[in-house]
Amino acid sequence: MSGGLTSWRRVLSVVLAVGATAALPSSAGAVSFFRDDFPVDSHPTSVAVGNFNGGALDLAVANEGSNSVSILLGNGFGQFTAGTPVAVGSLPSSLLVGRFNADAFDDLAIASVGDDNIAIRLGNGSGVFSGTGTVATGTNSDPRAIAAGDFNDDGKTDLVSANQGSSTVSIHLGDGMGGFSADPTPCVSLCTAAENPVAIAVGRFDDIPAGTPDPTLDVIVASQTDDQALVLFGDGTGEINGSQTTYTMATSMANPNPSGLAIGSLNPTANAEPDLLVANQGPDQVWPGFGTVGGGGFGFGGVLATGADPVAVAFGDLDGDGDDDGISADSGGGTATTILSDGGGGTAVDSSTPVGSSPRAVTTGGFDADAKADVVVANYDSNSVTILSSLAPGPPATPPPGITSPPASKKKKCKKKKRRAAAAKKKKCKRKKR
Repeated sequence: MSGGLTSWRRVLSVVLAVGATAALPSSAGAVSFFRDDFPVDSHPTSVAVGNFNGGALDLAVANEGSNSVSILLGNGFGQFTAGTPVAVGSLPSSLLVGRFNADAFDDLAIASVGDDNIAIRLGNGSGVFSGTGTVATGTNSDPRAIAAGDFNDDGKTDLVSANQGSSTVSIHLGDGMGGFSADPTPCVSLCTAAENPVAIAVGRFDDIPAGTPDPTLDVIVASQTDDQALVLFGDGTGEINGSQTTYTMATSMANPNPSGLAIGSLNPTANAEPDLLVANQGPDQVWPGFGTVGGGGFGFGGVLATGADPVAVAFGDLDGDGDDDGISADSGGGTATTILSDGGGGTAVDSSTPVGSSPRAVTTGGFDADAKADVVVANYDSNSVTILSSLAPGPPATPPPGITSPPASKKKKCKKKKRRAAAAKKKKCKRKKR
C-alpha cells in the first residue's frame, strides 16, 4: 500500500438476513463490500468526507486520544494515504467539513469536549489546514456533536452544537471569513426536554403555511437520558422559535438509549419530506421515521434490528438503485449494519458486516469509480478506519468505459527508434568494409 500505510484487505459478501418483521424491498438487491482498513491516531471518534486537495474524495478523522485530526487523501479507487495531521483541542468528539471563508477550499470544524469549544481549521486546497480559531460553547457545556447550515439566511455557513454537559443547543453564526460568534442565548428551557443531547442533525421539518416549503432550517437532537429525539424549529434569525416536537423512543422499544441520528430520504417516490434514522443502543435497533406529507413531523416506521450497540447511523445509496439506504456503526459488535430501502417506504436489514473494534462513527461517500455509495467507519479501539467499498480497492485492470489506457512513453519509442537506426547503420558499415 502506498504512503507507508499498513492495510489488510478482504472481500465481504453481505448476505441478506430478513427478519420476521421485515421483507426485502422488491427493488433492492444484495450488497457486497470489499474491506480495507487504514490506521489513524489514537481513539477516533468522528469521521467526515471532503475534497481537500482538488482530487478524489478525502477523509478527516477526529482522534480523542491524541487531540488531533488525521487527514487521509483518496485516490479515487478506494485507497487512501496519510496527509498532514491537524492539531486540535482537548478530547475532540465531533467534526464536520464545510466552507467557512471566501475561498473555494474545504475547511474543518471540530468540537472539543475538554475545551468547551469548536475549533476552526481552514484548508488551503493542498490537503493542509491551519489556524487556531475557536468559538466557545459555554462553561461545562461538553459539546458532543455539531452540524452546519445557514440559520439566519444570510448566505453564510453557521454551526450548531449539541451540548451534553449543559443540556443546551447553541447556534454559532458565521461571518463568512472563517469566524463564528458564541451564542448569547442558547436554547435552554426547550432543550432541557431532551436532557444531555449526544447527536444532532439539521433539516427543514415543517411547512409554513401548509403546503409551502419551510424557509428556515430546523434542528433535531438525540437525548440518551430522556430516550427522545427532539425537533427544535428555527425562526430564520439564528434562534429557536419556541416550538418543538418530541419523539419518545420508549413508546416503541424498551430502554432505547438513542445515540445517533441522520437525515435522508427513504421514500422519495412517496414524498419529498426528509426522513430520519435513530440509532438506539439499548435494544440494538434503528428507528426509521418517515416525513409526513405536508411536513410537521415523522411517522413511525417500525424498528430494525442491528448489531450490538448501534451508536451512529448514516444515509447513502449503497445498492445503486437511486434512493437512500442506511448504515449503522455497532460499537458492541464491531460491525456495520446495512438497511436497504426500496424508495417507497419499504426497508430491510442486512446481516451485519465486520469492521474494526468499537466503531464510534460512520458516514458514506463515493470513494471508487461506480455509482454506489461506499462506507467509512471510525474504530475507537482499533485506532483505524474501515472502508467498505463496492469495488475492489485499486485501479481496475481494465479501464472504465470512456477511459483509454495511457499511450506508451514517447521516450521509450525514441529509444527503440535509436536502437534500430544504430543497428541498421552498423550493418551498413560492415557491408562497406567487406
